[in-house]
Amino acid sequence: MPRRTLTTVVTIVAMALIAPAAMAKKKKSAEPPPPEPNSWFDYHGVQCYQPPDFASEANEPKKRMMRQHAMDAILSLMRGEINEQLVVDERKIDDWEIDFLGKPVAIEPFLTENLAQCKLYAQGELGLKAYADWVAAAGKRATAGDCHNPLIYELHQTMTVQDSWQVRRHVCVEDQVLIETSKTNRYTVADTGDYGTTAWINPSGACVNIEGAGVVQVECPPALTPVDPASLPCPECPWGAVVYRFEDEVTKEITLGTLGTSMEFKATANGWISFTVNDATYYDNVFHEANGVIDYLPLSIYPPATGIDDGG
Repeated sequence: MPRRTLTTVVTIVAMALIAPAAMAKKKKSAEPPPPEPNSWFDYHGVQCYQPPDFASEANEPKKRMMRQHAMDAILSLMRGEINEQLVVDERKIDDWEIDFLGKPVAIEPFLTENLAQCKLYAQGELGLKAYADWVAAAGKRATAGDCHNPLIYELHQTMTVQDSWQVRRHVCVEDQVLIETSKTNRYTVADTGDYGTTAWINPSGACVNIEGAGVVQVECPPALTPVDPASLPCPECPWGAVVYRFEDEVTKEITLGTLGTSMEFKATANGWISFTVNDATYYDNVFHEANGVIDYLPLSIYPPATGIDDGG
């Protein structure tokens, strides 16, 4: 009888020791498997996107397809196809797609960050609107500071002397471009009204005569109406000269200067450069004419000799 009691006790003790291990094993097996790459999965009742494993794919064409599939997945999210409550404005969706199409490699780090943000949203640590706004602004964050519209071709265009800012072109930060116009072609911004006393100037703003193939600077006749420098597009530049305006595309800061007949311009930021004749009124400006030949104002911009990286 005592032996049978001892056996029973040993059995009960063994079962007590085995039971916690078995329960722990059962509990571990009940956890959901990790989500498959390139798929949507449920996380606390919210559909989150598990990005592809880009690091394991060495074939670049296949990797490009993976990026495109991932972009399509996020586009479906922003259009409300995954979560009816999360819908982004169509214009912002278009901007997002354009940004990432221009810089497709940027989609890879974004997807990792997006997974973390989605989990915060699912856990209630990030609001729906805040999450949607974060996703919509991802393209602008990824391409911040990039130049989307580089000047890669020579530009040859004709300016008028009767219009304000014109020939507006985009340049990229640190680009150094050569800009040229004519030394000999003349026009007037100050006609005294008396025959033979018109102030014929070239793009540098100097009164000149053409003698043979040369340009000779002469004294300008007095203007009929003095011009207040404050009324000019570039108050610090010579009256009548061809001047430029550079606008920083981010800060909108304006830089003004004299082009004259030739200059090298180095952009301090991504932005727009445009040109005009430095005058307060344009309607009475005319080109010089002699023997049926009318002068004109050519403008040439030569791009920097740099390579182009498509980011892809």
